Amino acid sequence: MLDEKEKKNFKLKLKDSFKESDFYKEWLIFVNERKVKDTKNIDSLEKIWLRKERFEFTLYSQKSWDIKIFENEKEIKDSNFKLEKEPLTLEIKDIDKKIILKAIARNDFYRFNNLQKYIWWLESIEEFITSDKYLSAKKIDLYSSREVLDNIWLEDKLKAVSSLLSVLELEIKKT
Repeated sequence: MLDEKEKKNFKLKLKDSFKESDFYKEWLIFVNERKVKDTKNIDSLEKIWLRKERFEFTLYSQKSWDIKIFENEKEIKDSNFKLEKEPLTLEIKDIDKKIILKAIARNDFYRFNNLQKYIWWLESIEEFITSDKYLSAKKIDLYSSREVLDNIWLEDKLKAVSSLLSVLELEIKKT
């Protein structure tokens, strides 16, 4: 549907071969107007992407169990393996910086020169990691069995941070 008030005629340079096509003769051609985004007020990632403060990540315990088809619900509930309903929340600012640096090093997107293409006001990777405007403000909710959550390994934290960075990468690129 076209609004007659917004309809405008433009002179366009088109190839002669295109002008002779059925598409040109039978259809309309639309020209989009380019509008420049106002980026003056952007000073943190929260204003452009991933407004969620928390990120959910499930750690697997490397354990499994069998459930028989005709087993009753009480036996299933009484099994010793249960996912906790309450997550263990890790704040990025409380995770060892070496873990965060290793996760960043594993992902080429987070090279400073590349990151600065998207976050042009960023002054350093250190600022990206430690500032509450960026990564430091994020939290990771870890879900797993109580046994795993009580004995969380550094490798598990690395997996969670790497996963968070992958999601953030997609959000930054999308925006």
